[in-house]
Amino acid sequence: SNSFCTLLGGSTERVAAMGGKEGVAGSLCCAVIIAIIIIIAMSFKRIDTNNVAVSYNTVSRALGTEVLEEGLKFIGPSHTLIVFKTTQQQANERDVPALSADSIRVTLDVQVLFTVQREHIFDILDKYYDEAGQAEFLRSYVTGITRVVASTFTAKQFFLRRTDFQRELFRVITERSARDNVTHVKIDSVQVLSIDLPTAVLNAMEASTVAEQDITNALSERTTRIQAASIALDRARSEAQLTLIDAARDVAVIEQATAQAISVERELQATRADAFSNISTGLGFGGDFFVQSYLKYLVLQSNEGDTVINL
Repeated sequence: SNSFCTLLGGSTERVAAMGGKEGVAGSLCCAVIIAIIIIIAMSFKRIDTNNVAVSYNTVSRALGTEVLEEGLKFIGPSHTLIVFKTTQQQANERDVPALSADSIRVTLDVQVLFTVQREHIFDILDKYYDEAGQAEFLRSYVTGITRVVASTFTAKQFFLRRTDFQRELFRVITERSARDNVTHVKIDSVQVLSIDLPTAVLNAMEASTVAEQDITNALSERTTRIQAASIALDRARSEAQLTLIDAARDVAVIEQATAQAISVERELQATRADAFSNISTGLGFGGDFFVQSYLKYLVLQSNEGDTVINL
């Protein structure tokens, strides 16, 4: 503006009057100051939240020596920032072809959740240049391991034990990543999003599964029937034992009652015998025969004509 140029080169009339060197010098000085302001403004870069960065000199092609945290940073006009996220990220591998242990083609979708390790930022820059290059390597690394692990599972295991495959894949990826020290990330989780088998194989698996389930149900029903029969047999045996116990108890009661009846009868006969013996003694000769005959008569009358054993 005229006022700004006046400050630098004198009054506007003087600048116009001179029309020469001094006017040109003032304009040039104004342009230089504006350029300096622009350069200073370009030297400040902001690092967003949950990010870290390393400065890179685009002229000398030299990296900075420290990892810059979030915030406004003065890095110079010829520098740019190589930014890395510090929060959890994901790498998705779609339609990964693999062969199962029984040579069946399997197509897999795998998702890996990972976090960049800050202490390895310069290792990542040295090997992969930036975050995108590191993520691309991680995807290819995961793809290779996925194919290796898939080759240890049969098609039937993929069909029935998908969780086992996912767990084994996570174990192998984390162990190899720590051992090889090439990814420089922390593997947080591995998820198998889908497992696709050929249609013919799927149909055969489903038919086989249904048949196995039918066999299992039949065996279970057979086992149930055997158990029911065993229970019925045990119940019958228990009831038979109870019947035998009741019969033995009844026999014992009858025998005891019979023994008591015999004992009572013997005592009664002994009492009568003593009484009639006294009578026989009083009657003299022939009295004993009379008494014995009368006793037999009484016994027969009391037992309704039945013979009494051991009496």
